[in-house]
Amino acid sequence: MKVLNIDYFRLVSNFSRNHSASGGSCIFIRNNMETKEVEYLRGLGKEKVFEVSAVELSDIDAILGCIYRSPDSDFYKFLHKLGLLILRVSSYGKCLILCGDLNINFIQYSGKLIDLQNLLLMNNLINVVKSPIRISNHSTPLIDVIIVNNIKNELFTVNLDLGYSDHLAQLLYTKSKNLLKGPRTTYKRFFTDKNVEEFQYLHQKEKWDEVSASNEPNTSFNIFMDTFRYYFNIAFPVKATYVKESTVNKWITKSIIVSRNRLRLLCNIKRSTNLPMESLKYIQNYQSIYRKVIKEAKRTEADRLILSAKNKTKLYGK
Repeated sequence: MKVLNIDYFRLVSNFSRNHSASGGSCIFIRNNMETKEVEYLRGLGKEKVFEVSAVELSDIDAILGCIYRSPDSDFYKFLHKLGLLILRVSSYGKCLILCGDLNINFIQYSGKLIDLQNLLLMNNLINVVKSPIRISNHSTPLIDVIIVNNIKNELFTVNLDLGYSDHLAQLLYTKSKNLLKGPRTTYKRFFTDKNVEEFQYLHQKEKWDEVSASNEPNTSFNIFMDTFRYYFNIAFPVKATYVKESTVNKWITKSIIVSRNRLRLLCNIKRSTNLPMESLKYIQNYQSIYRKVIKEAKRTEADRLILSAKNKTKLYGK
């Protein structure tokens, strides 16, 4: 974990294995977010069974947990651990956000799924991820979940294919108590052709003697990463940029977002699976309807703006 570095994020919690490879969990948080350690959840983690990381998010008064359960572990030991976590969080009056890979397929009936859903139901918790998050030629299971309190709150999820894994990334949108005030500033790197050429030049002139001199693979790797990161920061420095306040597109409704997410899933399945002609026609028809809905939503919003505008001539110019 010490080698892993993500710009503008910090590692706040992690579970690492001591006796076997792979697995584990971790939580990275943006540098400007306030967090607290969750002392009362320490000691709950168990290798393969309940590999949990947890942190308190001060902005939304919630506990964020990330869990991995190995498919060959004892499911009912996992269920017992999960019950203890839920009990401890609820006793402190905190909301709960649990994410991770539980290796339980939420769209395939099984006794284990029923037992897990009963535990969630008894504690007024629900899984808000409704579509498969792992797309392959053989199956499309729903094993990565986001479990939250079943309360009336405006939140929704989006699955994204970032290209790093056979698991889709999951985004959870929720409201925060604290609103941003004043001008918004973000920090980014600019990968221009000139910067890329400078980066290549810096690497070409480096002899890498220290890397090849070490007989220890981990030491060589750490030296390489330190050198690589040094030149990377020189060629692609982080610069502050002002972010203009964007106009909210009021025509983008929740139903449009749901349809967009469903269309993305269908397109992912289409690319990775040999579908029959009937299914291909269904996806094509869905795309056509989606485009028409978008066009009509934009037209309706434009009509609303024109009717409510005081200076219609100025609005037409936009």
